[in-house]
Amino acid sequence: MQRIQLVKRVLGDCYCSLQPSKIHGIGVFAVRNIPIRKNPFRTLKKYASIGYVRITEDELDALPRQLSALIRALFIPTDGAMHVPNYGLNVVHLNAYLNHSETPNLRTTDGFTFIARRKILIGEELTVDYRTYGADEHALKRR
Repeated sequence: MQRIQLVKRVLGDCYCSLQPSKIHGIGVFAVRNIPIRKNPFRTLKKYASIGYVRITEDELDALPRQLSALIRALFIPTDGAMHVPNYGLNVVHLNAYLNHSETPNLRTTDGFTFIARRKILIGEELTVDYRTYGADEHALKRR
């Protein structure tokens, strides 16, 4: 990919930023309008195919306290365990900061891929219903 095309591609897929949230702590906000059915977290193929490491509660408890607290703050278990990117915590997807809403503007079935349910306007916080992918019990009790 030529440099100009790469820059256009990278900036063309930039829809979100992190900001303080009225819902809880930090949230994800639209920096431009997001069309319906758009995945606002799309990444270059080089990074999209990276996998995850499944970490159980017992394994988390065995880690240094600050590290296990960070993982618990950033990730929601979807099958009784945390799924941490196998490239580490120094590059965390923005979707780790999505807050819960019972009337969300994003949908997911797996907790990894998120699609706009409707047009999301610039400045609006992106939200998802944690109950749609089994994360509600863990996440909602932390709030």
